[in-house]
Amino acid sequence: MEAKIVNQLVIPMKDEVGLLGKLLGLISDKGINVQAYCVYTSAGIGTLLMITADNTAAEKVLGEKGIEIAEEEVLVLTVDNKVGICADISKKLAHAGINIKYSYATPESLPKAVVILCTSDNDRALNLLM
Repeated sequence: MEAKIVNQLVIPMKDEVGLLGKLLGLISDKGINVQAYCVYTSAGIGTLLMITADNTAAEKVLGEKGIEIAEEEVLVLTVDNKVGICADISKKLAHAGINIKYSYATPESLPKAVVILCTSDNDRALNLLM
């Protein structure tokens, strides 16, 4: 397992058809790779969570369009893509009293997957999982 702490961009947005494509297009048009993202909406308000190859450049591009951006530390794990791996990680963190605030994941390429976690203590979680 590989693990590191990175900053992810947190972007509040309207729940609007096509807006995600516009935001991702602004970034990709500048040659910035989006490495991971998660988007969700609730009560007409959306949130885009995104890790890019160059968050500073992505913030600049979006900021020039008046888009609000915050940063949040998250834990990025590269794990074996196998049954039960996320359950094992979750149980290990829970046993240590570390809360998972949210998580999203995707296969990186078989046989690996990338898991992004925001926990109550990312530094402790990193040390525990390494």
